[in-house]
Amino acid sequence: MTLVDSLSALAKSNLVMAALYGSAARGDFEPETSDVNLLLVLDDAGPAALRELGELLQAAKVQIRCAPFVLSREEIRRGADALPIKLHEIQRCYRMLCGEDLLSNLRIEFKDLRLACEHELRNVTLKLRRTWLMERPRPTPLLWGLHLFVPQLLGVLRVVFEHDGLDPAASTDQFMAEVSKRYDVEPRALGEALHTRHKPDSTWPEVERSYEVVLDLLGRASRQVDQWSKA
Repeated sequence: MTLVDSLSALAKSNLVMAALYGSAARGDFEPETSDVNLLLVLDDAGPAALRELGELLQAAKVQIRCAPFVLSREEIRRGADALPIKLHEIQRCYRMLCGEDLLSNLRIEFKDLRLACEHELRNVTLKLRRTWLMERPRPTPLLWGLHLFVPQLLGVLRVVFEHDGLDPAASTDQFMAEVSKRYDVEPRALGEALHTRHKPDSTWPEVERSYEVVLDLLGRASRQVDQWSKA
């Protein structure tokens, strides 16, 4: 029995939709590092429904790195203006597993998407800047900052690039090449910065170089998104 079969058996008619998104849907899934991003839409996403599914999803997290994103039917219907980045990310490349496809006709307004992207980039910049100021030269908390916030940065950039015409199924390598090209970041330096966040034994000089690269990238991306036009 698959995970989705088990979820359907538990949730019954409360499970409206299940879909894969992220690397598992794009086709560049890496078993050692990638999460299995799973969208679950429930009619009722209240505490009782979550308790019912919790044990199964916790086991799936350990077994296959399952990372569920749970919305109610009402939230996905009304949340396009409040969650434009996440819904756009999923909508651009997903694979239905069961239920109703609630994404195909979902309309996300450009103004909401642009504002949310700029807000997210500015927010990540402020958090990483504060972490660097308050924790240097201790590498461990700075590594945690990179581990936590770099995926948010890359998620926003993928949304921007896809809206500008990058194939939503583009591989990670293709996407990173576009990041380097668009923001004039040396590919090797960018690769090393992203690799550092997965190295718990990274030295302070390695972490410092990574922060410099990431903060510079955030600054360039924020300025570009500030001027981003629908055309």
